[in-house]
This record gives sequence, C-alpha cells and structure tokens, in this order.
Amino acid sequence: MIRRPPRSTLFPYTTLFRSKARRLAEAGERGKLVNLADGKLKEGEYALARSFAKMFLKRWPKDKQAGGAQLIVAESFFRAKDYRPAILEYDRFRKGFPKHPYLPGALLNICECFAALGMKPQAKAAFDELIRTHKKSDAASRARRRKKELKLK
Repeated sequence: MIRRPPRSTLFPYTTLFRSKARRLAEAGERGKLVNLADGKLKEGEYALARSFAKMFLKRWPKDKQAGGAQLIVAESFFRAKDYRPAILEYDRFRKGFPKHPYLPGALLNICECFAALGMKPQAKAAFDELIRTHKKSDAASRARRRKKELKLK
C-alpha cells in the first residue's frame, strides 16, 4: 500500500503550482494552462488538474479550448471514482459542447458512471442514447459490448 504524505508536506507543492497557474492565467497563456491541467490529470493529481481547468473556464468560458478544459474537470472526477459529480460535469460538457469530437467518449463515461453506481435503468438509457446518436463511433461499439457484459437488455 502506498502511503500518501500528510497534507502539510504537500501544501507548498500545490501552492507552487497554483501560483504558476495563476500567473499563466494573468498572462493570458490559455494553451499552457490547459496543458498544465492535462499534465496534472495524467500524473494522477486530480484535484489540482480540476482547479487549473476551472480557473481556465472561469477566465475564458467561450474559448475554443473550453471544451477540453470542461472535459478535464469531468475526467478528474471520473478517474478519482467520484462518479456523481463526474456525471454532472460530463452532462455540462454534453450540453455546452454538443459538437465536440470527444463527446461520444464522454457519453460512454456517463454510462460507466451509472453502471458503477448500480443505477442500471439509467445506465441502459445512457447506453441506448449513445448507440442511437453516435452509431458509427468507436464509443458506440464499446457501448454495445459493455451493455452485453452488464447484461442490460
């Protein structure tokens, strides 16, 4: 079992990155801020990635990279296995960016969240919607397979 250091030892580290993110936001470095959030997400620092992405969304809600930032927020909850807020954030992504290329994958993650929470009727409805609206996508084929695995008819 990997032990995490106490919060007091992590505080200077997170403060350093938050101040760097704040400087990037003030300087107008949009792409770098999203890249920083994405990097923290890949490193497994979900709360930090979420705060960077939310900082971006607060400052530039209509930017072309806002969809990616919203997806980082949703993905950070999903990877941390915090499924209820993940569903809400993926839904916000779905409504705010209906033509985003990562939408089918986000819808698949909504299905997985419902399945992980044991909400089978909602999972089935979400799988059916994904399969119906994005027939030819890779996410739809994975949804068909996953629906069979979960025995949702």
